[in-house]
Amino acid sequence: LVLRVGLHAVTTPGGFQALADAALGTQLVGLALYRDFPGTSPPAFSAAAPLPAAVQLPPALAQADDLQQRLGVVLQGLVEQGSLWELVLQDMEIASLDALGPCFSSLSALTRLEFQGGVMRQLPSFLSQLTSLRTLSLSNAHLAVRGAFNIKALPKGLHHLTLTHSHAALNLPPAVGTLRGLVSLNLSHNKLGAVPNALGALSQLTVLDLSH
Repeated sequence: LVLRVGLHAVTTPGGFQALADAALGTQLVGLALYRDFPGTSPPAFSAAAPLPAAVQLPPALAQADDLQQRLGVVLQGLVEQGSLWELVLQDMEIASLDALGPCFSSLSALTRLEFQGGVMRQLPSFLSQLTSLRTLSLSNAHLAVRGAFNIKALPKGLHHLTLTHSHAALNLPPAVGTLRGLVSLNLSHNKLGAVPNALGALSQLTVLDLSH
């Protein structure tokens, strides 16, 4: 079962229970969460809904903004529901996802993670802990801060990496050569600097897209 739901809707009264009911008796393998509210943040939990009683947020999220708390609620709840293989986050205006690290790290079966649109100031450090992750895609993610492309934040078992439309000059570091399992690398639609010779170390690479 693959679901596409709004983040605000699923964290309003009964929303998360509706998600759980939809997955009941099936295996929820894919989830796409999109921003379904105007502006940069939804109404606060205190105004819309309390946290679901069965979901305990990590301490790191106690002081996080409302959007991160909502994401934490859904992710932590999915850990309780079972295995999730694919997760898509669309149009999330979050500068840093590091506070959500404990929630993401618990998704041990996650093999595909996509960020579509929104703002991401840096690659979250917890990505390296997602040992089952094979596909990572960031499109229009506004990686606009110098040094945001931190290869050390990526899991070594990654097979497919897509980073397109980053809206900033992108300099691929030589450390990209340590991702020896890469089969495809898509860096199209970016203002690319020099391409490092380290790409020659990627012996499994069969697709390299540097267009536009």
